[in-house]
Amino acid sequence: MEVKCLESNEAWGLFRDKVGRNTLESQPDILERARQVARKCRGLPLALIIIGKNMASKRTVQEWDEAIRHSCFFCRTISWMKRDVSCKLVLVYPKYQSENGIVRRMSLMENEIENISDSPECPELTTLLFQNNGMGNISGEFFKSMPSLVVLDLSERRTPSRNKSPTTSGFPNLSIVNLSDCDGLKDVTWLLYAPNLTVLKVISSSQIEDIISKEKAENIFTEEEVGTIIPFQRLEHLKVENLPKLKSIYWSPLPFPRLSKFSIRSCPNLRKLPLDSKNGGSNPGEDLVIYGEQSWVNKVEWEDEATKERFLPSLQATEWSESISERTS
Repeated sequence: MEVKCLESNEAWGLFRDKVGRNTLESQPDILERARQVARKCRGLPLALIIIGKNMASKRTVQEWDEAIRHSCFFCRTISWMKRDVSCKLVLVYPKYQSENGIVRRMSLMENEIENISDSPECPELTTLLFQNNGMGNISGEFFKSMPSLVVLDLSERRTPSRNKSPTTSGFPNLSIVNLSDCDGLKDVTWLLYAPNLTVLKVISSSQIEDIISKEKAENIFTEEEVGTIIPFQRLEHLKVENLPKLKSIYWSPLPFPRLSKFSIRSCPNLRKLPLDSKNGGSNPGEDLVIYGEQSWVNKVEWEDEATKERFLPSLQATEWSESISERTS
């Protein structure tokens, strides 16, 4: 969705109307501060309206100074979104949302942002979309105030990331992750911070070598902690596709108590699955199905004969087709 940005006089007029004359004239120093806040909105009508309405009740200089400070991330994001005479409509900074306008979905799709290092306060954000952009680095700080995040889509990042992936103290609610066309990414070890992940898709990322890197995990956690962390406990669907360098999903067998669908396509160097005869299951009444190409199935290296006997019936060897692709999507 694209919205025309207003010229400075129009923008100020809109902002002034939303704030109201009584507030602007309540103290001599407020008017100039109001002009500063309006300029930071870069002419974006939505920002002018939301922030203007929010500031209508603010009648102290201190409140306006705080607004100027805290609007920095919001306004920088708007300036990043600008293209010629139009701006991408993006809701970013919930501090300035009305009571009924809390941000729960954010899209930074198809933009020219190169780096993000700020940490916005988005406690209610559940969906974050980064598809098809040129970001080279997303700082882990960016995710620190997003405890409610459920859906994260980092697909089609055009610029090589040099293995820069989000790190933070936790994604307690993260459920769905799509990592497609993330060239330069070598692993997604940060998913150890996502204990409630249910769907993971890693597709067409040419440098991926490990889903979870043992070396990196040992650098993040102590040896004792690594031994107690069991990832993918709630994972139901795992899809890895077109990953020419992928060698490992995890370095040892995992329980996978809820995994019901596991699809592997065009991963020629993935020989061993993190399964053994004692682990790997699915929801009651559901059987684990492993989709894979016949050429790959013939080369699978099982943990032992018991593991092979248990999971070989789960394999559905096939040459990929649209119908198979739909079933595994």
